[in-house]
Amino acid sequence: MDNMVGIVLAGGRSTRFGTDKARVVVGAETVVERLLRLLAEMGCERAVVGGEQPLPPEVPRVADLEPGGGPLQALAAAGAAWPGAHLLVLACDLPLLDAALLAWLSRPLPAGIEARVPRLGGFAQPLAALYAPAAMAAFVRAHAAGERVVLGVLAGLAVEWADEAVLASAGLDARRFSDFDTRQQLRALGGGKPFPP
Repeated sequence: MDNMVGIVLAGGRSTRFGTDKARVVVGAETVVERLLRLLAEMGCERAVVGGEQPLPPEVPRVADLEPGGGPLQALAAAGAAWPGAHLLVLACDLPLLDAALLAWLSRPLPAGIEARVPRLGGFAQPLAALYAPAAMAAFVRAHAAGERVVLGVLAGLAVEWADEAVLASAGLDARRFSDFDTRQQLRALGGGKPFPP
């Protein structure tokens, strides 16, 4: 899609994991490196919000508004940096995302829709989603007003929800949206073994 930027969020505290999740190597690369590679293969402009890990010279880093302050402030930082752009937002703990899922997520949004967000097992996945400029502006306003919960902002947006049935009908595997917060969860996703391409 024209006027789209792929944003990788890499600045979380990783409290439950114990070390910086953005630096965890799975297979032959970190998840941040994997996501940036997939975005480059899409021909997408790329950027990282937060974190301190090395980045390719062509990939800019946007500072968190509040380091360690959670995902809403990171979304607000991205929205302020790219006003008017559609943002494909990806957390740094999604090791199974593949090109097919990213292509599906990044399709143009229907008229009147401000976001495309997976909702798996009844739970929204707002950090693997596509947001229109109006949605990003809403995150910027919400942060400025003191909001700190992403789902609170989503409740006020026109969202195209993608549940397991929707993904299956498109030939996609919802399990590839799985993330990890603990080492046990990472092991369940494949641990140190190479992840699927």
